[in-house]
Amino acid sequence: MKQTTKKNKKRFKSYTIWTFFYDFIRFTGVIPTWIYLRPKIIKKGKKQKKVKGAIMMANHIGLLDPVVLQFVFAPRRMWTLAMSELFDKPLKRFFFKSALCIPVDRENVTIDMYHSVSDVLKANKILAMFPEGRINFDEIAEVKKFKGGVALFAILNRVPVIPVYIVKREKWYQRQRIVVGEPIYLDEALGRAPTPADIEKVSELLHEKEEELALQYDSKYSKAQKEKENAESIKS
Repeated sequence: MKQTTKKNKKRFKSYTIWTFFYDFIRFTGVIPTWIYLRPKIIKKGKKQKKVKGAIMMANHIGLLDPVVLQFVFAPRRMWTLAMSELFDKPLKRFFFKSALCIPVDRENVTIDMYHSVSDVLKANKILAMFPEGRINFDEIAEVKKFKGGVALFAILNRVPVIPVYIVKREKWYQRQRIVVGEPIYLDEALGRAPTPADIEKVSELLHEKEEELALQYDSKYSKAQKEKENAESIKS
């Protein structure tokens, strides 16, 4: 296992022309995006701890979701899986490669994509994934059914999954709230090579964890909103 990790670290280059552009965009854009989003990170659970390589999974409610997730691990670079259609033109390809996006063809998954994901995770980096597969434009942003990619990559690369729930803002000027759950170690729970049935079962588990974060936030927000309304009615 140690030899494999060393080989991946050697093959994986932390400093490339793309990381240069990424760092430039990140450092020059952090202040305006922070002012616009004013992110508030809410951590759930008692086992929050620093992780090395990990998959950060989140619900997908808008184009700015990767930017929002960057605030969870602000000092670190973050790679993101993105649909291959975003790379179909030179200018778009340049932009998304500069954002450290890894193209994935949802209809024809390639070995190169698997190697790219493995290289990132074995080099102890953060990979962001949106297991719903597409942006959820529904007015009520319920967490859609998950695809199996997160579970498969986490088990094969023996890295934890960090569930993140991005709260949909009702108004553009509201603070962006981000709920972060405890790391989930799927390879420890499974203890063997995954079968397709295992992947489906574990994906359902991850979906439940994501829904738990949403329910915890919604219940707390609803309670706070009711208390505010009661206080205002008493005053009036």
